[in-house]
Amino acid sequence: METAQYGYGSDLRPSDKKRLEKKLKADSDHIINKAYGDLSITNKKLEKEHEELLFLCNTDDDVKAVNEEFEEKKKAAVETFKQTLSDSVDDFVKLAEEDVVRTVETQKKEQQKKVLRIP
Repeated sequence: METAQYGYGSDLRPSDKKRLEKKLKADSDHIINKAYGDLSITNKKLEKEHEELLFLCNTDDDVKAVNEEFEEKKKAAVETFKQTLSDSVDDFVKLAEEDVVRTVETQKKEQQKKVLRIP
């Protein structure tokens, strides 16, 4: 928002700035909560699978192999989570920029219409 305020100066009204900030916060919260929810679901599935495989183990070597596989899968899930967040942030920034430009340009056009209507 600071970049938008700097770039557009007085063209970005305080009410528009607050509305955009609120929208951006809601959008970012949604992105983070969705990614975290996906990670939580994946972790629960992995834990259930881990418990089932441990139950089937007959030797200590089997248990060790299952635990190692479980740890690798957990690491992969965290990496997927990080990548999802990174990709989402890139998309979010692009959409946020478009929202700011659209809002400011719309506000400018509305202001121009008001000026033209006043005799």
